[in-house]
Amino acid sequence: MSVGLALALATIPLAQVPLPGTQPNQLTYPVAISETCGCHQTFDSEQMSEPGQSYRATLMANSARDPVFRAAFQVARQDKPQLTDLCLRCHAPVGWLNGRSEGELTGLEPEDLSSVTCDLCHRMVPAEPLLIGSGQYTIADDVTKRSSRGMAPPAGHNAIQFDFTASSELCAPCHSLFNPAELSHDDEGNILPGPYYEQRTYEEWRDSAFGTRNQTCIACHMERVEGAAVLGGGTYSNLHVHGFVGGNSFAVKAIQMLNPTLPIGPESEEVVRWVARSLARSAELTIETPKIEAYGGREFELPVKLLNKTGHKLPSGYPEGRRVYLEVNLLMPGQAPQVLSGQWNTTTGDLVPDPQLRTYETQHGRYEDGVSTRTHHLLLMNQIISDTRIPPEGFRPSAGDMVPMGRDYGAAAPYRHWDEFAYKFTAPEVTGPVQATLVVRAKYQVIDGELYRFLTETAAGTPEADDLMLVYQALDKAPPELIDTASVALELTVAPAPPPTDAGFVVVDPEPLPEEGCTCTQPPRRSWGSLALLLGPVGLLWRRRWTVRARPC
Repeated sequence: MSVGLALALATIPLAQVPLPGTQPNQLTYPVAISETCGCHQTFDSEQMSEPGQSYRATLMANSARDPVFRAAFQVARQDKPQLTDLCLRCHAPVGWLNGRSEGELTGLEPEDLSSVTCDLCHRMVPAEPLLIGSGQYTIADDVTKRSSRGMAPPAGHNAIQFDFTASSELCAPCHSLFNPAELSHDDEGNILPGPYYEQRTYEEWRDSAFGTRNQTCIACHMERVEGAAVLGGGTYSNLHVHGFVGGNSFAVKAIQMLNPTLPIGPESEEVVRWVARSLARSAELTIETPKIEAYGGREFELPVKLLNKTGHKLPSGYPEGRRVYLEVNLLMPGQAPQVLSGQWNTTTGDLVPDPQLRTYETQHGRYEDGVSTRTHHLLLMNQIISDTRIPPEGFRPSAGDMVPMGRDYGAAAPYRHWDEFAYKFTAPEVTGPVQATLVVRAKYQVIDGELYRFLTETAAGTPEADDLMLVYQALDKAPPELIDTASVALELTVAPAPPPTDAGFVVVDPEPLPEEGCTCTQPPRRSWGSLALLLGPVGLLWRRRWTVRARPC
């Protein structure tokens, strides 16, 4: 988007400048809800690999029910109600396409909360030119389903093979989000080309080695198993499981708690397991030394490396409250583990600050009147203040707001897809040799205490704030989830005693000679050291106690 168009969008009410793509009430054949796709679900209770059942408990299928989204939506309505339709285009597309949103949650029907339905993705077609971001999807106005395989007749509905359905561009309309009413600014306040982007997961993929070699989103986010896609159908050896997950299991548990009548109990438990596997695949943590030897009371180094294995930044997506961080623990025999860095406060839900706390996250804010202010107000943001997330492999960002900020990943593209850091700690005092262990964990935090307090306080008095308070407390403040663990032996020994001081010596350093040399006539004092040498052992004692260096007058 050009600067001129961005300026126009920033100065004209959004209602007068609708974003392109399929518009509300435009379809002759409305998008169906996922519950109508009964032939594709609930016939494999053991593996849960059929498309419908594997999908219906995911966050994509319930994004309009996510309590964090709903609380943030209420805050957005307070700030700029004319922009909240942007949120519902992706979180409640059936309601939006059928003209039931009007920028409010109260206008949605219960069926609209099914969020991204099967029909939406399997009827989506590419626009010409391609549209990216903020819900600019184009839906075919027919009932034909499109998929990467197609369907052999006879079938319950018409289906055709369609390569676009398996492409990353299918994900692009909702996994890139810009605000057409705000211009983007760099960390110094300079205006960048185009509007402000809250998240650019698609572009991060596109500008990485994954995009270059067309390793698509579904290659990572859709596991393959042997199973059937439809009731009574044949078995595929490489069936795509529609369990689209990232790292957010808190929302899945919260949605089930707030909606106990939804038939997603066993499926939710399976999705939580898929999330754990997804996180384990996302990064690799290593300690760059086979062992560490240290003296008690002395400083030692712990070199660590965190490698991003995803096709986008680590982490990606919704920026607020989300981070990856490193937790360092010291395990001493017979003692409770001690957190040296990266401690999570179970009372507040925040990370405890420490000088070496290593986090990977973005800090968004608003630049106005020459001042940058950190803010959690999504619709007021227009600036990325810092971005310490780890880039994907081969990352060559095509936009200035995608360049890493606040951490060194190389001077120029392609940026490193790993972070290296050497912790410096003081070893505990020991009275003898001790074999200790250092354990480092990479963890993912989907919502922190600061964001929770902001949302519940700013949206106070709404049902959405009350719901978030309920699940956040009931689910132990959304504890961080494990990504990877690395450990190393720490061999502690008693520090050697310092060199003994020569208490019997009295050493007088010579004073510097004048530049012309000594001109005095007084002879230098004699050294008693020579006499002490002649007197043998006694002389040695005398030498230690009474040696005096000759000095100039």
